[in-house]
Amino acid sequence: MPFCGQGSIAGYTHEDITLICLRCKRWQCHHCLKDRLNQLKALAQRGYPTTLITLTVKRGAYDTPDEAARALVRAWRNVRQRARREGLARSIPFVAIFEATKAGWPHIHILARCPYIDQRWISERMDEYAGSPIVDIRRVKTARGAARYVAKYVSKGPGRFDGCKRYWRSQDYELEAKPDSPVADRGAWWEMRRESIEEIAANLQKCGWVLSSESAETIVLEPGPDAKYLWRCSGAGPPIE
Repeated sequence: MPFCGQGSIAGYTHEDITLICLRCKRWQCHHCLKDRLNQLKALAQRGYPTTLITLTVKRGAYDTPDEAARALVRAWRNVRQRARREGLARSIPFVAIFEATKAGWPHIHILARCPYIDQRWISERMDEYAGSPIVDIRRVKTARGAARYVAKYVSKGPGRFDGCKRYWRSQDYELEAKPDSPVADRGAWWEMRRESIEEIAANLQKCGWVLSSESAETIVLEPGPDAKYLWRCSGAGPPIE
């Protein structure tokens, strides 16, 4: 699959052409990182969390960061189950995001929607399940504040540890529906091209096509500024040489 502009998808109708840049969507890609972070921040806001919980692994308790990360995931799962059994919360909807320290060891930042749970209780459970009692709890006042926490702690993308997802959420976390992505015009003929958008655009200009204004209605495969390129024919020639 082409990565980040090495290829494009072109949709043709009699009146216009929509060009879409192919993206790899990898966290390591500096082109895609901003969009991925924006998606994660939007997810954080849609759950309207009330609490930020940070779980930190105790150095020396595990041989490798990957082993420590897996232990944190298991411990958090057990903490949620224990809280329900003891009647502290009927449910704890959450999104959990890994952060890697400068030394490469894991933290988990958890945005949760839950009633008050004593920090000491969580610390004792984390010590019991993972040998890591270091727990930080902060209140989240607004959904926008949740997005700021994401931006603060994972500005370079969530941490990657073997056997773990970079971030994950409970099924009941999102209270607000995810906005619908634009759908491709099914009346157009779509094809994948090896050329970048810039190369296709140069050929379009040679054939008498002009770039439409930003106000023009555009139906594209996916949202974002890199996917919104609508060209209209000014009169002459075939669409592309």
